[in-house]
Amino acid sequence: MQQHRSPAAIPWIFPILLAFVTPPALAPQREAGARVAPAPERAAVGPAEALEGDPCLEEGLLGRFYEERCARLRRVYVDFLELGILERPGGAVLRYDFDEVTRPLSLDELPTESELSVAVRLVISEVGADRMLASRFALMEAVGIIATVDHRLDPAYHDPEDRPESPDFPGCGPEGTFATCAEPSEYYGLLGWRGLDPGKGYPPQLLEEAVDQAVIAWYLWREELVEDPTDGAVSYVHRCGGAAYGEPTWRCDAHMGRPARDIPGANPHTGPIVFRAPTQWLDSRGWYALSTVAIVPYESWEAADWELEEAADAVVDAESSDDPRLSPASRSR
Repeated sequence: MQQHRSPAAIPWIFPILLAFVTPPALAPQREAGARVAPAPERAAVGPAEALEGDPCLEEGLLGRFYEERCARLRRVYVDFLELGILERPGGAVLRYDFDEVTRPLSLDELPTESELSVAVRLVISEVGADRMLASRFALMEAVGIIATVDHRLDPAYHDPEDRPESPDFPGCGPEGTFATCAEPSEYYGLLGWRGLDPGKGYPPQLLEEAVDQAVIAWYLWREELVEDPTDGAVSYVHRCGGAAYGEPTWRCDAHMGRPARDIPGANPHTGPIVFRAPTQWLDSRGWYALSTVAIVPYESWEAADWELEEAADAVVDAESSDDPRLSPASRSR
């Protein structure tokens, strides 16, 4: 959301090289009444010697405590030109604690986690680490998922008619925070190992690169460097790919043991993500009807470092037999 949320403080582990400027206009196109988000390039991780102005690399500036902390932080370089942010030259160095945002957690610990940790786990569990690297549109998909949490915290989005009887989303009331509002009962990916212990099933290199992208998505949204790709959505659902591209997920759920209505050639991992926002108040139900307002399509990279099939094989091999699926559950929220 661009107008209604308060800017969040960026932790010291994110030394930014350039001053904040007005967000660029990345105006998405309209298609069949819903927005289709643009596809920014995947951001590159720059080598240490190429990053000027990084406080962690300046000798004599930091004490021993900070030098030790810098040594264990992962560094990501965000190239604004590569992302299509033309009105802000250069780039930014982001530093984050990889162990913090991927370490094993219990469900009880999630609400007390830092916003960054919850945002990363949300993206990795809802988009999927493999899809974050295999799809050109994954970065905007990740931004959109993070945005839905903020929208649930802001009545201007989840209660556009300002109705006193409109219920809050679980954990998202007046006292809610990003961490409490990203409620696992609503964001199902956080219930499983992808959200609570992503290192359990993903190969290390794949996870590191995917988490870099998740951190970048959080940064772009928090710094208001991209427009809202969801058009104010509070909910989303993944759709089928392959022969059933864009169809409801029950058309591609044979992988879940329900093949009766499955379309031959359908793929549950490569469909678009559909964002939905409140439209009409339903007196009989006591809540808003949700309508599709934005679509982020799936489009694979021509030469991705991690091909989806290879990533799928790697993850399935590491999973328990009772959870053979690669991508997050495709369920309405």
